[in-house]
Amino acid sequence: MQTRVFYFTYAFIIGVAISMADDPGPGIVQAMYITAGVLGLIGWGMRFARDRGTKKIKEWVVLTTLVAAAVPFGFGRMAEVAFIPAYDESAPKNHVKSIVEAFPDIDRRDTTRIIGTIVAEPEYRPKLNSVGTVSLLIKPNFIETEAGEEPIEVSAGNVLVHLRPSVRIIERGDEKIMQYDPRYREVFEKLAQSTAYGYVVEVDAQFEGFRPADNPGIFDAAEFYNDQDVYASASIYFWPKDQDPITIVEDDNGNPLQEGNPLVSFALGIKTKILGVSKLTVPFPESAFLTGVTIGARRGLGGVRCKFEEPPVEGSGDPDQRNLILDEFRWSGTSHVLAVSGMHVTIIAGALWGLFVLLRIPKKVYAPMIVFALIVF
Repeated sequence: MQTRVFYFTYAFIIGVAISMADDPGPGIVQAMYITAGVLGLIGWGMRFARDRGTKKIKEWVVLTTLVAAAVPFGFGRMAEVAFIPAYDESAPKNHVKSIVEAFPDIDRRDTTRIIGTIVAEPEYRPKLNSVGTVSLLIKPNFIETEAGEEPIEVSAGNVLVHLRPSVRIIERGDEKIMQYDPRYREVFEKLAQSTAYGYVVEVDAQFEGFRPADNPGIFDAAEFYNDQDVYASASIYFWPKDQDPITIVEDDNGNPLQEGNPLVSFALGIKTKILGVSKLTVPFPESAFLTGVTIGARRGLGGVRCKFEEPPVEGSGDPDQRNLILDEFRWSGTSHVLAVSGMHVTIIAGALWGLFVLLRIPKKVYAPMIVFALIVF
């Protein structure tokens, strides 16, 4: 069975690769799906006939037919995903990319209102002389291109919204205090948490598509983000007096309205508790390193300098020239240690297996528990 799955997967990848090289367009999608379905039915029919003993069919013939069905399936799937139709006013739904291209925010006063759901854990990045940046991946449900216009329902595609509050730094002796709009602070602090996953938000900002590469060989932002199903972005620096650039939608009881995946919310809740326990029981920055190695949360190491190098003498005014810990991991080629990878899966599975064996729990009981834990991880 394992060999058949491998062959089917490889054939599917081959179909995807052929589609990427050929760029066939949407017209061939239905034909590819029909071809894949016919080959699949023939393969399963031969397999059924052989198992019933009504036909003497060799295994390699059945396997070849089933694997061959994966090629047009991969081809059609890639052709369907890669094609984004132009904006059609008569269509019930439109892709977010086609809407943004049809109604661009050219003037700085132009804004687009998006109502959607945060579909990934908010990404907080610390920044020098700032409160940092929060990046939100939002799946739009409706887009209002102009105030008062009928909202356009979105069929697919995501957008990125960056919260980059502009701060004013006030120096009081040796202490630096960062001040910014209290309304922005309240929303910023809520959306910077993992619990913001699944929140329904309204964003009123200037959205624009990603710029393609100007010359061959350089970074292509459009291709990079489009491959991740992200087609537009907006940055919020200030909080206008006349309108809120981003609002958390609430239910009748005043609680944030959530539409996220319950399993993802459960996993992020466990992650938050692990981070809290690590901070309370392990000193900093060792706690940040521990959470980075175990659950891939390297946010706490941002801006942290190596503790094994000599710091500047206090009061000397000399700059702190110690290397950043994240830079040292990057230079040594070990950044993957702080990212979720197979190593983390091995650590979690090994730790749980050792615990269950030590407690003499039967394998039939702990095996599904380990599988569930890995899915949550």
